[in-house]
Amino acid sequence: MPSHTYPSVTRWPALDLLGAISSHGAPVSIKPIGAEDGDAGSAILAAAPREAGDLIVMGAYGRS
Repeated sequence: MPSHTYPSVTRWPALDLLGAISSHGAPVSIKPIGAEDGDAGSAILAAAPREAGDLIVMGAYGRS
C-alpha cells in the first residue's frame, strides 16, 4: 500500500464532514477561517461568535 505524505496538517484529503455530522440530525455549516498554524487557536475563538457558533468540533490530531 503506498504511503501518502501531506505538506501541512491543513491540507488533508477532502472529507465529507458536513454529511457525517448532518446525518445525525444536527444543523451544520463548515466555514474555513484561513488562519496560520500559530494563530489557529485565537482565530477559532474569534470566529465562533462572529459566525454565531455555539459548538466547535475539532479533530484529535494535527494540533497540539
